[in-house]
Amino acid sequence: DIVLGVPTYAGAAKVSEFVSAKDDFHNEVLSLSQNNCPVCVVQAQELADSLGWTMLQLEPAEFQSEVEERISKQEKFVVSWYVPSYLQALVVGMQNLKGDVEPWSRHNIGKTICRFDSADKLTTEARNFLSAAFLGNDDIQQMDIKISRDGMEPKAAADAWIEENQYTFDSFFGNLHDPDA
Repeated sequence: DIVLGVPTYAGAAKVSEFVSAKDDFHNEVLSLSQNNCPVCVVQAQELADSLGWTMLQLEPAEFQSEVEERISKQEKFVVSWYVPSYLQALVVGMQNLKGDVEPWSRHNIGKTICRFDSADKLTTEARNFLSAAFLGNDDIQQMDIKISRDGMEPKAAADAWIEENQYTFDSFFGNLHDPDA
């Protein structure tokens, strides 16, 4: 999902509130680069054009530094980024705006939890079960940090997440630990 984010002190909780208060914000939309999030760039440019602003594309490390610098200066600004993302977990002081304006009003709430290298090994029944299981954004972010920041391979990150979250993983298969707790 592509979302807009603002600093927590900016006073906006919804996209419509941000648009109404746009004159209080720095007139530039920060976005992840085309190589990292093509849709972020498209939506950021559309937003910038609609507001008469500019758009700045940044690589993830530059994006993180720029956001941290602007927060340290207490600037009001807006970013275009995606959820789930390791940056959502690492960049402190930002909040995602509630998407009450198109194209930010549609959000995917379900996540596929099967590794690509395993999909062709599964039966139809197993694929149907896994497609019904839910793994939230926080869990996906944990794995994304392992890949994007720590340099792990995706399979190793998934395996590490399973090891660290064995009770959650077991629950996908009906094995509940301390269900009365």
